[in-house]
Amino acid sequence: MEAIERHLRDEPEKISRTSIKRLRGHQEAVFRPLKLSRRDVVIVTNRGKPVAVIEGLKGEEDLEDYLLERSPRFWAMIRRARRGKSVDLAHVRKELGLGTRRR
Repeated sequence: MEAIERHLRDEPEKISRTSIKRLRGHQEAVFRPLKLSRRDVVIVTNRGKPVAVIEGLKGEEDLEDYLLERSPRFWAMIRRARRGKSVDLAHVRKELGLGTRRR
């Protein structure tokens, strides 16, 4: 339920669709009109079927967050922590090879 609530709260402001064919050699024309932010999404299709999602990032921290959201190792650590076996952030960052986070 938590994931659904997060999705609804962080739902993309703008969802666009484009085809692989349109992307080939025309990346600038496809992306120029988009003001890609963390809340904009482009769905790439091949013969009308979705094959990829391009999500806007504001910078390196957004990229790190995006990658963590999709990391099975990260979510395994979260499950361990929820069972009461917590690990400090420095250990998590070290285990995932992320180094020290800059603010």
